[in-house]
Amino acid sequence: MNTYIFSLLLRCISFITWITLFSNSCVDTASIGNEDNFRLSKLSSRSQTPKTHEYNFNVTIIYGAPDGVSRQIWTINEQFPAPTIEITKGDRVIMNVYNNLNETTTVHVHGLFHQGDPWNDGSVATSQCGIPPKSTFTYNFTVNQVGTYYYHAHFPGQYIDGIYGAFIIHDPEDPYLDEYDEEYIVVLSDWFHTEGKILTKMYFELHFVEPNPNNGLINGKNKYDCTQLYPDTPCNGGECSKFTFVPGKRYRLRIINASTMAPFFFSIDNHILDVIEVEGGYIEKYTLTTVPLNIGQRYSVIVKADQEISNYWMRSAFDYTAYFRNQTTKVYNNAIVHYEGADEKEPTTQFWNDSITSEWKDLDQLVNLKPYYYEELPSSDLTMLLSTDFNMTEGYMNGSMYVPDYNGSTLNKVYQGVREFDADQNVYTFTQPGQVIDILLYNLNNKEHPFHMHGHKFWVLGSFNTNFTGVIPSNATFNLVNPIKRDSVTLEACGWFVIRFVIDNPGVWTFHCHIEWHAISGMVMQMVELPDSITKLDPPQDWINLCDYSMN
Repeated sequence: MNTYIFSLLLRCISFITWITLFSNSCVDTASIGNEDNFRLSKLSSRSQTPKTHEYNFNVTIIYGAPDGVSRQIWTINEQFPAPTIEITKGDRVIMNVYNNLNETTTVHVHGLFHQGDPWNDGSVATSQCGIPPKSTFTYNFTVNQVGTYYYHAHFPGQYIDGIYGAFIIHDPEDPYLDEYDEEYIVVLSDWFHTEGKILTKMYFELHFVEPNPNNGLINGKNKYDCTQLYPDTPCNGGECSKFTFVPGKRYRLRIINASTMAPFFFSIDNHILDVIEVEGGYIEKYTLTTVPLNIGQRYSVIVKADQEISNYWMRSAFDYTAYFRNQTTKVYNNAIVHYEGADEKEPTTQFWNDSITSEWKDLDQLVNLKPYYYEELPSSDLTMLLSTDFNMTEGYMNGSMYVPDYNGSTLNKVYQGVREFDADQNVYTFTQPGQVIDILLYNLNNKEHPFHMHGHKFWVLGSFNTNFTGVIPSNATFNLVNPIKRDSVTLEACGWFVIRFVIDNPGVWTFHCHIEWHAISGMVMQMVELPDSITKLDPPQDWINLCDYSMN
């Protein structure tokens, strides 16, 4: 089936969905894109004595119209995006998650290590069994990291429909603290008018034809041209998020790509961006006009409100060279930067670059992303060669498709003494503390893949857009002196990269493509790290009980 027919089918399904939805007289109830949810308090005004923050999260489905088109949204506390978690390094977080869905769920904080408490990672079938419907599970952990993170559902398909929110950790020793006055969160995401379960079903039936997003959102909002919809489809046109700048002030923007499949180019018309943070790590200030972010990546930038008192477009442009097929009408993901004192008219400003057409790449990690603090790179003890590929309806890591066991978790099995796993679990076991591992991951297909590692940051030694032939080319350039450290990196189409990390965090961690449909289709490996040390950690009883429920 070609992509044109696929597009028509999705439109028909959407139309039927709207008829069903509104024949039941449903109304929009979601709290969407409230600006106050994305405005952060200045660290200096926050207590630096470690505190405990307790959150009661109700996971539920409601109706809303993030871009003006009404549909069901999967939310936490009927809020989209989900409530912001804002803490300081050393604080304790208690998340009481009540699952009001009719299926299991979990919550994962993207980028946290969970050193000493791996059962809090939230990866269904890996670090925990699912939270049953109409049940509560508590995540309880202390955070000793800093920076910009986000949390999302880690049960297949759920964050497509809205379960994601910012997780911000302030740093009392932030070297840039005196260089900005206020902070905003900027959550970028793609958005679909058809629910994730329907899209996923069609994705498999059509043999890996990824559906095009209908729109993109900034902090849960955007506009949509209602004339593109069937007549009488509920649509009010939507509105853009707004960021209020006070002239002369300096703003730290914490930018998060929480998409299902779309990479973005972020910019603000007429404003220069100084990048200062990459996924929880400070870097030497890097000045540019446009920041590329793939799925799961986060950057902090400082921007000065030093332009004329007016309104300016904030832009999150889709990378149309990536996965979009037969996309005849381009959508624009815009928000408004409103200078205090300006009128309320829509901006008329222009792109820094009106034609972003180059192939997708991360920011140059060998040259431009330089860690603020020097760290000696350890020598490698072992190099692992891994490949990734597709075959009709299956994704592979080293020729093996991962099949999750929803009746148990790998971490739970380690506690039960299991050390050998079925081939379709894609388990790699590491038993030597302090061992330094290089992963050379090469791509056997012509699609890019944003890879994310749980439980760790890794050094990015090199990334290449050429085919890997089994031998590292003699002219390949690597950064072995203070390279950037992060948790999400792009594997280019038909390309390869080399990353390095240390075996120092007992637990079971996934390494996977963060495009939702690719992860669901099997592009996942599990790392069982220091299993004997794992069993010396004392998990809570309610975590054990989750698997007891699943096995009934």
